[in-house]
Amino acid sequence: MTSPERTRRFNSALGVAAPIRAGYGPGVLQARFASYEEDLNPCTPETGRIGSLARLTFFEPDGSEHELIDEQTDGEPKFSACTNPGWPRGTVFRSYDGTSMTYISDSPVNDAGTVATNGRLMLRDGTRYDIQDGVVTRIRDRNGNVLTFLYEESQGHFTDRLLEITDSLNRKIHISYHTNTTTDPFDQITFDGFGATRTIKVKYSMLGSALAAGETLKTYDELFPGPDATVPNSELFNREVVSEVQLPNVAQSGSVGRYVFRYNSYSELAKIELPTGGRYEYFWAPGSGTLAGGVVAGPAEGPQGAQSMGI
Repeated sequence: MTSPERTRRFNSALGVAAPIRAGYGPGVLQARFASYEEDLNPCTPETGRIGSLARLTFFEPDGSEHELIDEQTDGEPKFSACTNPGWPRGTVFRSYDGTSMTYISDSPVNDAGTVATNGRLMLRDGTRYDIQDGVVTRIRDRNGNVLTFLYEESQGHFTDRLLEITDSLNRKIHISYHTNTTTDPFDQITFDGFGATRTIKVKYSMLGSALAAGETLKTYDELFPGPDATVPNSELFNREVVSEVQLPNVAQSGSVGRYVFRYNSYSELAKIELPTGGRYEYFWAPGSGTLAGGVVAGPAEGPQGAQSMGI
């Protein structure tokens, strides 16, 4: 006798209206939820069970991710009645990657999608991050030093656009952002230096204007061959990238007083020109397989990771 075929329908969602990024801030917290039901016991208005899971993730500015799972169930998937979905996860979440982070939510979390991005994140060195709407609004270290962060607001909630940083001595850093309509787009970071206001400019350009030597713009089909070759995409991959960072109050001739960034066709960093005249170069190697009909096999078609760095 063979068992009947089992089919699971999965649904997943972020616990925020839209993904947020750390940007110039110290990090962001996002909640992620997943659920599924089985054909053998599907959800109806009266019966059925649904499996579900909740995860919190803290993203640092450098791209590091720290997954936090609930202390109450140790992160196990749980089943609940379809008429009352959403297993309760409590308010305490911990990391298990060696960082010993503990997040305490202001309100109980459940798998039905209850947003859990208001609370406090405790680090093992005694530092505390106060989090509201997924962004860090205050940092206090174990010695009592405090940094506060002010963000742009939209519809009564903070966005991930950091506007101002204030330290315990009331020293401030101000950040302004470019708009897509500017011909020479840059973000501007200003702070008070000795006897004058200092300004750092983070400049942007399209990828086609910031390619490293020997690199060219390519189409999506050339860069990312997908499983469905019947739907061609001949559009050039040409996204906005950071092209340089200008240092405050330093002559801008040549590379003096600025960092210049160059990229490969995938918009991966290929070269950094330093203010001293030196440079870093990054060489990317292909992975072990290519996507073909959803299966990783055969020779690689695109870079997967940095193979080496030259100075």
